[in-house]
Amino acid sequence: MPPESACRRTGRGVPRDRWRFEREAWREGFARVAGVDEAGRGPLAGPVVAAAVILPPEFDPDGIEDSKSLSEAQRERAFERIRAGALAVGIGVAGRDDIDRLNILEASRRAMADAVRALSPAADFCLLDGLPIPGFAAPHRALPGGDALSVSISAASIVAKVTRDGLMRELDTRYPGYGFARNKGYGTPEHLQALERLGPCPEHRLTFAPCARLLARKSLPLEPLSPGRQRLLSGAASENLVRAFLRGQGLTVLESNYRSRFGEIDVVALDGDTVCFVEVRSRRTGSQVGAAESVDARKRERIVRAARAWLQERECEAPCRFDVVEVEWRGRTGRVRQFLKDCFTASGEDVF
Repeated sequence: MPPESACRRTGRGVPRDRWRFEREAWREGFARVAGVDEAGRGPLAGPVVAAAVILPPEFDPDGIEDSKSLSEAQRERAFERIRAGALAVGIGVAGRDDIDRLNILEASRRAMADAVRALSPAADFCLLDGLPIPGFAAPHRALPGGDALSVSISAASIVAKVTRDGLMRELDTRYPGYGFARNKGYGTPEHLQALERLGPCPEHRLTFAPCARLLARKSLPLEPLSPGRQRLLSGAASENLVRAFLRGQGLTVLESNYRSRFGEIDVVALDGDTVCFVEVRSRRTGSQVGAAESVDARKRERIVRAARAWLQERECEAPCRFDVVEVEWRGRTGRVRQFLKDCFTASGEDVF
């Protein structure tokens, strides 16, 4: 059963059982209960990120609170403890296109459903922060304010927040000037001034009022995308999703879109002391070509040579591996379908 530290005192001195709702689900026969929450519904830019977390009954919840009540350093420490102690963690991401097309509520719900589907082992039952969701991916109970009531939902809120903050820091390097690393896409005075000065970038939510008003006032055209531009944005969306997924798996993302004269590496990540060179492959539902098969010998050779260049530039002698992550797209909604570790090896002339 959960340890005594699961009980916290309310303002009136009454013990607050942080495991109450998980315990009720366990008694009903649900062995794996996931807490589910999201981060990023309010910002003007960037994705909304959802997390699903299954904790074992013996997990110590000390320091696992609603992410909004913790400092950044506290969240980072809690994130590491959750990653180390959870039975499973799943991540779901809805990008700007999904948010503008569906609305933020529906995009958030889809991200939460994708996070639950990403759990391995799968959840038997979910505790959701907020209101019930018709047709959700799993049996669930909705708890308004659940991130302050349930340890599992608190853990999910921390994982979602830390993962999204990492994505926003990366977007800050891709789209400098908006202060994404500091404001995380929220409408701070700094951000609003930059939006007025620079106009929206590809990560801004054009249906949100400040962006929509700017477009209307300046009569900025929204031209149809060319097929090439559509492929470019689809690839960027897949890479955003994969970076969030890798963080959810406990890896540290070191770099994205590394380019050398030999080729390109989509994502470079660290798994323990192993450097992972990750190839991101996108496919549409129903495609007959698998992720591993789509990386042919010529592509593998370019990846290996680019990886060798990356290691040599940094004088890095760490062990390495080559992974492939497949993102499947249904319409404009993507999910990680396969994570293939050590998908291929360097051989022959390409041995490091």
